[in-house]
Amino acid sequence: MDQIASFIRHDPMAVVGFALLGASAVLAFRVYRKLLEVGEDASHLFATLPMTAVWTVPRAYLSACSKHRWSPWPAYAIWLCLVSGTALLVAGLFRLAG
Repeated sequence: MDQIASFIRHDPMAVVGFALLGASAVLAFRVYRKLLEVGEDASHLFATLPMTAVWTVPRAYLSACSKHRWSPWPAYAIWLCLVSGTALLVAGLFRLAG
């Protein structure tokens, strides 16, 4: 436990970056489940690569949110967490290497 706390103190940007990337995946899964619950055909969203779901699931959600009167913020939160998490992870890893 002491080693984990030491790593968090040493490079918090990488840890927060990993956490935000995980949060984007969790949000994408929740949005995907919501699309499935209302009967939206979402099988094509994972057609090529699983990582593309982070881009295609929010787009499908945004097109369905006006029809089902949902708030669009979860789709934007996925993208925000993904972009900021990637930036923090890369910056943290460069800082760790330097």
